[in-house]
Amino acid sequence: MARPWSAPPSRTPPPAAPVYILFVGAVASLFPEPAVIPLIQLIQAILGALTVGLVYLLGRGVWSHGVGLIAGAVVAVSPAFVVETANVLSETLFIFLLMAALVFYVWRGGDGRARTLAALGVILGVATLTRAALLAFPAAIVLHLVMAHGWRRALRPAAALLLAFALTLAPWTVYNLIRWDRLVIGAEGFASFLWLGAQEAGWRGPEATDAAVGVTADDPLKDPNYAGQAVASIASDPAGYAALRLRNWAEAIIQPHNTVYYPGESLKSASARWLAEDRSLGGLVALTQLESFWPKLALYVFHFAGLAAGLAGMVIAARRPNGFRAAFVFYAVVGYFLSVHLVLYALPRYLFPTEAVWWLFAALALATAWEWLRAREAHRPARTPGCRTEGSAISGGRGEPPVRPYGSYISKM
Repeated sequence: MARPWSAPPSRTPPPAAPVYILFVGAVASLFPEPAVIPLIQLIQAILGALTVGLVYLLGRGVWSHGVGLIAGAVVAVSPAFVVETANVLSETLFIFLLMAALVFYVWRGGDGRARTLAALGVILGVATLTRAALLAFPAAIVLHLVMAHGWRRALRPAAALLLAFALTLAPWTVYNLIRWDRLVIGAEGFASFLWLGAQEAGWRGPEATDAAVGVTADDPLKDPNYAGQAVASIASDPAGYAALRLRNWAEAIIQPHNTVYYPGESLKSASARWLAEDRSLGGLVALTQLESFWPKLALYVFHFAGLAAGLAGMVIAARRPNGFRAAFVFYAVVGYFLSVHLVLYALPRYLFPTEAVWWLFAALALATAWEWLRAREAHRPARTPGCRTEGSAISGGRGEPPVRPYGSYISKM
């Protein structure tokens, strides 16, 4: 495994956002090398456990205790999330910060105070300095503020949010201007991922990708070259570009994250070969004996169950009175990442931050199904699944303290 802390000094800005690099570097500078990776994995396991609690708070804050409990429980045992904490990559930290920002907005953002939104801007800024793909997401929060309060009342908190967000990003931008004479907002890479999204070959590693464009890592004209070639490639065949983007985007959505963590043949390829060439029971049994078959199957089951139930939950939430507004930030996260990677090159890893939100919607669908079954068994009309009716194991029972400040504020709009 490459050791980022032992790399030679660079002559260019780091290609990634700085927060995760600083996190890894801090651990590496404080502890001996044999302990670095285990300690990073331990810290990430703690962040993963905290993320489970944040997911619960999101489900409870927008819908109910039961929805939060289901979503949190699934994220806690989901193999993709469990495996991710062992990867020395930015996803675990980024997802924790993203969920923390959403929890802060759901539980505190309803007051519309400038101070509250400024604090949210700082959290989103730190998350963006972990994964720069979040750079434009504050615009979705501003839109929701306008939906909730009207543009006049939303003006001050929206300005506070954007100002705090910009000030959080500013030190890194200023540092890169002074140190490298490069304008870096969050991280470099937009132009290269735009170019990759227009290429059939896709990702081939940083050196091979730079070589294909004819640039080097320290080339000051690297981004303009990428951008120029991307625009030229798109303009030469717009229809082909659109088809390529849709195919890459769909593949990234369908493919579960972290299947590459397990050794052995690709489960997707082996299954496609069995379906095309064999289709026998013996061949199916042989398929189950492939290396890492069951862990990979578990990844697929959780992934597709989350997508299918999540889509159902989206429909259920949208059909409720004020349901779309109440769950707007959840729709925004999914829509934002899908939109970004419809334009830029997509991998399952880049869409993985939406997985917890898919399971929040899926938990609503499961809670809805549970309430419907209970109502049917009792021979009475089904109750609204997210409401806090007494005695409901899913929706909250007697004695549960009043929560959902975000939901109650939305319901008055």
